Amino acid sequence: MKQNNKILLAYLYTCYDKAPSLIYFLKKYIENKPGKKHELLICLKLLKGKKLKEAISIINKYTKKKIIYIDPCKFNDYDFGSYHRIALKYSDYQILFLNSHSAPEKGNWLKKISKFANKKTLIGSTASFSSYASNSFFRHKNDNYFEFLKKIILSNIYFSKFPNPHIRTSNFMVYGNEFLKFMKNNKKIMNKFDAHIIESGKRSLTNYFLKKRFKIFVVNSDAKKFKLSHTFKSQTFCTNNQKKLLISDKHSRLFNNYNLIEKKKMIKRVWGHFVNIKIWI
Repeated sequence: MKQNNKILLAYLYTCYDKAPSLIYFLKKYIENKPGKKHELLICLKLLKGKKLKEAISIINKYTKKKIIYIDPCKFNDYDFGSYHRIALKYSDYQILFLNSHSAPEKGNWLKKISKFANKKTLIGSTASFSSYASNSFFRHKNDNYFEFLKKIILSNIYFSKFPNPHIRTSNFMVYGNEFLKFMKNNKKIMNKFDAHIIESGKRSLTNYFLKKRFKIFVVNSDAKKFKLSHTFKSQTFCTNNQKKLLISDKHSRLFNNYNLIEKKKMIKRVWGHFVNIKIWI
């Protein structure tokens, strides 16, 4: 299929989200000009009745130029299920997928990200080295012994040990037709564990495109690209107050509100020994 330079910004809002998330995205989208021509698609998933009408009303209040896509899926197959259906409709577009908690934080954000995009790239605004396999040995207070053992076994089967570099899938850009190839073997997303595997497991989005020899980058607000192995230097996620972050999400905003002790714990979990906490806090 012939590639083109058309860009689709696909934002997902579901029945599990609350109106402030949608409003925050729309306000930031208007406030921070993208700097690049594109089409805006807002995907509404599993919304019914009053909540569907409320979401459409909010969208219409903030922007006229948009496509409202009502996802026909009747069950929760998580973000990637919706992304798959969007890609089927816009397979010849470069698509920047954003989950419900994502929002642009700097001007010219789309121009900066798309600057490096081509048919053989996977680009994100943040990445992580974290590993569910390595972190599985930390027992949560609510875990009983059976759940704790099960978590260790499954995590070490499906995830690589630290360091486990991967693009965080709260937002990422890839061509629609290339994304569809990835989804051929990932159509059944039945639970949160399946969703975690797609983000950072052995058969993750990142690992799939690494095997396909795609160039994988994180792009920061200086419009600089960072290879996957050097993404901790981008100052976009859990380092240096994330001051060069282009697109925020739930976890990046949580990090900004953490106290010093909480920030140190998160930095260690995300980057481990690759980041000197005293320098990068």
